[in-house]
Amino acid sequence: IVLANFGYVEEEFAYTGTANTYSTPEFGKNAEVTKSGIPFTSRMLVRRPATQARFNGVVVVEWLNVTNGYDTDVLWLYQKEFLIREGYAWVGVSAQDGGVSRAPNGIKVWNPTRYAALDLTAGGTVTDASLNFDIYSQAGTAVRNVPEVLGGLKFSYVIAAGQSQSAGRMCPYLNGVHSIAPVYDAAMLTASNQPMRTDLTIPVIKVLSETERFNSRNQPDSAKV
Repeated sequence: IVLANFGYVEEEFAYTGTANTYSTPEFGKNAEVTKSGIPFTSRMLVRRPATQARFNGVVVVEWLNVTNGYDTDVLWLYQKEFLIREGYAWVGVSAQDGGVSRAPNGIKVWNPTRYAALDLTAGGTVTDASLNFDIYSQAGTAVRNVPEVLGGLKFSYVIAAGQSQSAGRMCPYLNGVHSIAPVYDAAMLTASNQPMRTDLTIPVIKVLSETERFNSRNQPDSAKV
């Protein structure tokens, strides 16, 4: 798809910060910080309307799926016609090192020059993906607070989103970490088999196929889920 033909632009950004690692809490409880101040450099891929008039004010921030061993923009691939037609901005986040450094298809392996600076493991010292929660949170924070990310567009809502493997990481993120320091206004999880807390502070929509396990499919609707 040629985005310019639809009034859209695509840009890529590297972003740097420090992240925490977290405990794995009991369901329904917040996670606790186990280590802080761990440096990282990740990237965001932005596809957005070129003008404010084309923009509906909603930013979908997708946790890129790493099942294939590289960053896959699953929700964009499934929904791009809708997103473009309705004027959404979309941001894909490299939240996990499995899509960045994993041989043979990680983006850093594919293009070591372009992505040389990316580091989601603190130089190989944190290899359990525990930094991914804050890496994803800080992407949402950048969308909110760094005008260059959206090219100066004014937004109304920033929505967290993930499909399958990504949703599997987003469930503990939303259940245990996001509630400590909220960034997103809502979340959409597709093909996710984990239950959600009933006291979430943001609305969550779960889109399930027939293959998700009963612990998710049988969870009653609540005010937020």
